[in-house]
Amino acid sequence: MSWHQKIFPAVAIVIITLVIVFIAVSLQQFATISSNLNSMPTVNAQPIIDKAMGADKKSLDESFESGSYIAQWAGLFMLETAAMERRHHQANALLASRLWIRYLAVMAGIILIAVGSIFILAKLNESPTEIEGESQAVKLKLTSASPGLVMAILGTMLIMTAVLHNPSIELKDGRAYMGNENQALPGVAQ
Repeated sequence: MSWHQKIFPAVAIVIITLVIVFIAVSLQQFATISSNLNSMPTVNAQPIIDKAMGADKKSLDESFESGSYIAQWAGLFMLETAAMERRHHQANALLASRLWIRYLAVMAGIILIAVGSIFILAKLNESPTEIEGESQAVKLKLTSASPGLVMAILGTMLIMTAVLHNPSIELKDGRAYMGNENQALPGVAQ
């Protein structure tokens, strides 16, 4: 029995243990990030309206009942804050989904690399495997008798793609109900 065959079980156990620890730690970290993204604080517009109106609750209720300019402004302000909260919540959801896709790609790449490295260490050989890929800038052709090497290269390419591909998330804040800056408020007495 060669030295390679003697240390293979220990090396395979170390690789599998490291992958399991990495997955557990990164899952915990992803859960923390996800909970932070999903726990967005809400905007309470009522204190702002009360301060702007300089009124108590009774006069505010009377103002809403009479349909005054201040009541209309307060209603539009509350609608505007709700719209802003929804836009930011949508951006957070998009960010969380992008993180999840990247996480899955990196995990799949790590598993491919780990299994490939175990195959390499086990000196598993098959008939030659050929992979070809082509893009506008690069043409790639890999021929190998080691399936472990092919798996490790594919895992590395998957991780690189997940890390380097960075689509932007655009959040355009603007007025939804209160009109443009140089325009009178819509539906409000002028």
